[in-house]
Amino acid sequence: MQGGSEGRDKILRLLRERGPMTLYGIARALGMPYSSVQWHVFALEREGLVRTVRVGWRRYACLDGRPPGVTLGDLLAEIRRHARGLEGLPAAEALRLLERRAPHVARALALLLSLVSGRPGA
Repeated sequence: MQGGSEGRDKILRLLRERGPMTLYGIARALGMPYSSVQWHVFALEREGLVRTVRVGWRRYACLDGRPPGVTLGDLLAEIRRHARGLEGLPAAEALRLLERRAPHVARALALLLSLVSGRPGA
């Protein structure tokens, strides 16, 4: 594990240069183990220098409380996570099941379905 202040300084410098990043992205960029980055970010968060935000399954570190932008990959991962096991079902049936599991995903997919099919509320 990199020395405490050295590793933290590298993380702070990287976040100043690139903005919000996932913890895995920080680990790759700095060639550090994920566990070390996680430990350093936790310490920086305790000191009030960094804030972490969870977007879907990813955890981002950011400065100045600036949350990361949500990517298409984040949205697709959220849909995939909630729709697991429903892939072979007709869309209408999958939407009914999703309304109970994840109403926010069901609403987004219902809107997409209506746009694709050309029928409102399809």
